[in-house]
Amino acid sequence: MSEQKGLAASVRLLGREGFQVVDAKVWATLASLHNHGVFRVGGTLVGSHAFGVLINSLGARTAAYATEDIDIARGARLAFETETQADLLTVLGESGIDFVAPPELDSRQPSTSFGQRGHARFKVDLLVPAKASELAIVPVPELRAHATSVPYLAYLVSQTQLVPVLAREGACAVRTPTPERFAVHKMLVSQLRRARSTRSAKDLLQACTLLAVLADTHPGAIEEAVERVPASARRHLRAALPQARDLLLPSHPRAQQALTEAA
Repeated sequence: MSEQKGLAASVRLLGREGFQVVDAKVWATLASLHNHGVFRVGGTLVGSHAFGVLINSLGARTAAYATEDIDIARGARLAFETETQADLLTVLGESGIDFVAPPELDSRQPSTSFGQRGHARFKVDLLVPAKASELAIVPVPELRAHATSVPYLAYLVSQTQLVPVLAREGACAVRTPTPERFAVHKMLVSQLRRARSTRSAKDLLQACTLLAVLADTHPGAIEEAVERVPASARRHLRAALPQARDLLLPSHPRAQQALTEAA
């Protein structure tokens, strides 16, 4: 507790300088997962909160993002040293937030999402890689929970890193994808969400923001990430290129060139 209090003053200064800082509910949830070792054994933060953490890790500044979802991915069975004594819902409850598992539209299916009780839209979604392109509900026995399978998630979580998430209350380590994998995966899913134009545009904006930074600071990272894209996903990457070019040019020609040549 004293260590976190000491960190809080430094985090406040970072927040004033433009670093992304999560709110109290997100911090309490991620800290609870951290305390139970979920990130240490392979659980991975994905989605917009991962974007904020990655932007910080690259030393870049961008507009604040907005989301009420926490997305946790599990690429393979989480390698806890001993069998967990509490299910995921209990772990989340230790954040001090009253989480419940709302029923799915199909009442015969178990829930893969955990939301705050009441009318709040704050929730945690559990995700796993899909074996095919179809969504499915998959058991996660080591967390005593179920997850939604997502296309191309295996590509996203096959390269990860431990980085700090910042909050006004303190900081802790979370696992995220590498920024180049995150950016390329966002381009892929932007094409899977084309019916939801707002989400698709958000995916592309986050992807291009990271690509612009990476092209200037980590030469070769974009090319390597594109090279590892599964063959079945390359058509989605090519379909996203025209919109990505529009966002990157004329301010970030190096990122545009690296992406186009690699794809």
